[in-house]
Amino acid sequence: MFEHHENHVGNGYPQQLKGSEIHPMAGIVALTDTYDALTTKRSYNNPMHPEQALLFMREKLAGRFDPELLRAFYSILFKAG
Repeated sequence: MFEHHENHVGNGYPQQLKGSEIHPMAGIVALTDTYDALTTKRSYNNPMHPEQALLFMREKLAGRFDPELLRAFYSILFKAG
């Protein structure tokens, strides 16, 4: 499954799928992988605080994710915390 590289607005790869053409699980993988990359120390960056990462994802990567999925992810993270 390579659909996790697709963007909700249709400018991802490899097939330029958009919206509901992208399997929901691929959308979840894309969202959680990005969040993990932003909030975990990597050799190429320092981790962001969870709220900062979500704000970055909402503002800078807006077209990448299904807006409803991003809202649900935010809600789950901050209900649990």
